[in-house]
Amino acid sequence: MLRTEPLRRDGFTLIELMIVIAIIAILAAILIPNFIRSRAQSQLSACELNEKNLAAGLEMYSSSNLGAYPNANGSALPDPTATTWGDYVRANPTCPTNFAPYVYAEGSSNTMFTLSQGPVNQQAHVLLGIPANFPQYLSTGGLTP
Repeated sequence: MLRTEPLRRDGFTLIELMIVIAIIAILAAILIPNFIRSRAQSQLSACELNEKNLAAGLEMYSSSNLGAYPNANGSALPDPTATTWGDYVRANPTCPTNFAPYVYAEGSSNTMFTLSQGPVNQQAHVLLGIPANFPQYLSTGGLTP
């Protein structure tokens, strides 16, 4: 007995699968660098926001203490739980790019201050094309451009 109906095969051919995989690989190659850049940009924005919030707390502290800023013991902000600095800031945040505490330095005669990142995460800075010491907050001029 001879079979007259054609054989029917279900599924995809190898060529079709390879084309789909190639398209997915091309899309991934285009999108992954953009996702990495977006993540670095959001970390930088969060770092800037942390510095602005800390600076606002320092300014409030200064206005309550006859224009004087908290003493910089070492290079870190005072512990909020151990000093009156805690009345203005609940906790000292860390930088989202390198998870290091912010560096706080008093200016001359305790009337100025500088806030900056701890050890710099070069990867995020190189990726975004920004200087290594950015962001930095100066009491006399705000965030540095």
